[in-house]
Amino acid sequence: PRAEPVELEPLLHEVADDLRPHDGVTVDVECEPGLVVTVNRDVLEQALRNLGENAAKHTPAGRVVLRAFGADKTVHVEVEDTGVGMSAETQQHVFDRFYRGQDRDAEGFGLGLAIVRQSVPTLGGRVELDSAPGEGTRVRIVLERARVRAEAPVA
Repeated sequence: PRAEPVELEPLLHEVADDLRPHDGVTVDVECEPGLVVTVNRDVLEQALRNLGENAAKHTPAGRVVLRAFGADKTVHVEVEDTGVGMSAETQQHVFDRFYRGQDRDAEGFGLGLAIVRQSVPTLGGRVELDSAPGEGTRVRIVLERARVRAEAPVA
């Protein structure tokens, strides 16, 4: 995929604004202004939309957070929720095509997270998952080969 400089804060806000969470669930963005990575914007946006929609669907109360930050020579882009979480069994299969989990609703085709798993390596990254039943879920995209540019503060 063709790479281009992508400012993460506006992208995260764009994705957050399009989410349709349950009533009472807040959607927040946490990102340092001016954080830029060189990636394929469309691929990253689609991955974030899939993660955000999944988080919104499975968070009946609390919040969904889209977050990005630089860490050494990597960029971490996360979607975290206070939703229902996943069992260890579900976590083993959640990135498989057509898998919808044991206690999941009948909506969707079980492709969103599979698409994320397949697309993120094209960005030079990997996907990490932290979840526990009743405690929510955090999915992190770690962009290892991303070139990071943060705006220099004005003196």
